[in-house]
Amino acid sequence: MSQGNSSSFGKEVISASQRLSGPIGQNLTNDTSRTLAPSMGAIAYGSDDNLLYYGSVDAWNVAGMTGAGGATGNTGQTGLGATGNTGMTGIGATGRTGMTGQIGPTGAPGQASVTGATGNSATATNGYFYVGSDSGTGTPVPTGLSIQWVTQQAHGGITNDGVGNITVPATGTYLITWGYSVATASASTLTSLFVNGVFIGGQYSLSMRFDGINTYTLQGAFTCIYDANAGDVFSIRNNHGPPYANLILTDGGILPPTQIASFTVTRLA
Repeated sequence: MSQGNSSSFGKEVISASQRLSGPIGQNLTNDTSRTLAPSMGAIAYGSDDNLLYYGSVDAWNVAGMTGAGGATGNTGQTGLGATGNTGMTGIGATGRTGMTGQIGPTGAPGQASVTGATGNSATATNGYFYVGSDSGTGTPVPTGLSIQWVTQQAHGGITNDGVGNITVPATGTYLITWGYSVATASASTLTSLFVNGVFIGGQYSLSMRFDGINTYTLQGAFTCIYDANAGDVFSIRNNHGPPYANLILTDGGILPPTQIASFTVTRLA
C-alpha cells in the first residue's frame, strides 16, 4: 500500500495495514498484491488491522471518527414582521369585596391653637339717651344748638353732661344712631353729628322735608360708624339755616310713646 501524508480532514495518514482486502469501488482493480495504490473515491478493507480505508490522490486514509465541529457561524439577522394584534381582554366576574380592615390606632392630638383676643362685652361701652314726650306741645331746638338728652342707661364710662354732649371714654370704633319726630311746623329739618364741637361732614347728617300739602308728624333716623379717640364728645345739632331755622320735636310713631327723640352710642371695637 502506498504511504504518505495527507491533509484531508486534518488527519495523519495511516499505514498500519499492509494488506487490503479485495477492491471495493471502481478504482481498486488489483486483487492479488494485497497492496493497492490509492485511488480517489476508492474504499478498501485492511484484513490485518480490520480497518476501513478511503483513497485520496496519493494515500490511503483510515476512515476514523468524525472530526471536531467547526466554529459556530454568525447569528443571522433578526426576522422582520409586524407585531401581532393585542388579544382581547379577558372577561370574568368581579371578585367579592374583601373584609374591612381593623381600625388603626388613634392619632396623637394636634397642638392647641392660640387663644384669640377677648372680644368686647355687649354692654362694655354703650349708652342710650332720649328726649321725653312733650304731650303734643312741641320742643324747639334752635339752629346751631344741640338736642339735649336725658340718660336712660350708660355703661363703660360713657357720660352725658345734660346739655347735649356725650363723651366716650376710650379710643375705638363706635356705632351711632339718632332719630326723632317733628311737626309740620318744621317744614324741613337737618341734623348733623358734631365731634368736639366740629361739623364732620354731610355724610353724618339726617335730612327730612315735608311735602307742603299734608299735615302730619314726620319721623326719621340715621345710623353711622365713626372711629373716635378717647375723650371725644359727640353731639347732635340742628344744622339747618333759614328759613327753617327751628327744629320742632314732637310726639311720633317711631319711638316709645314717652319719647320724641333718641340717641345711642355703642363701641364696636
